Amino acid sequence: MSSTKIAIIALCLSAIIVALIGLVFGWIIWPTFLTQSAPKQLSCVGPTSEYSFIGNRITPGSTIGTCQGLKSANDAYMLVQQSDGNLVMYNTKTNKPIWAHNIQNGIPLAQYSAKLPNHTIYQSDYNFATYNAGGDLIWEAGLANKTSTDLVMQEDGNLVIYNTPGLKPTNGVWKGNAIWASRTVGK
Repeated sequence: MSSTKIAIIALCLSAIIVALIGLVFGWIIWPTFLTQSAPKQLSCVGPTSEYSFIGNRITPGSTIGTCQGLKSANDAYMLVQQSDGNLVMYNTKTNKPIWAHNIQNGIPLAQYSAKLPNHTIYQSDYNFATYNAGGDLIWEAGLANKTSTDLVMQEDGNLVIYNTPGLKPTNGVWKGNAIWASRTVGK
């Protein structure tokens, strides 16, 4: 028998042995593409869903992605980017929504943003805006090129954008030059 035939037989036997070991240990490699499931879609709608909080304040260039949000330092209020595309602020004590950007140009957000998921950006041009997966603008605070330094989910329930360099709270209260606010104090 030639050395080429011996090498081919040895290679075939090796492949058979590896396949048998794979069967014993469940290492079937070839059909995994048939059994792989689609990537898990994030699902978070409402005040009791699981969200990942990125703090109570963000600066220009920051993004709030799907199922992420801001939470006030006293845990009483949260602003969250829901998987249905809505950016909503909740009073966490009552679990009631107190603000949402669900209307754009008089059209309910569900009709306006067909491409999910959405994300909200405190942009480097200082605008606070929500985009869908296709990059379409869904909502904006209208602050492009109006210099600002911080977006804060405050302990009083107000979401505020400030133009105050070095902004820090004093006894839990943020004081500075507010250029936009949700006007939801105490709701």
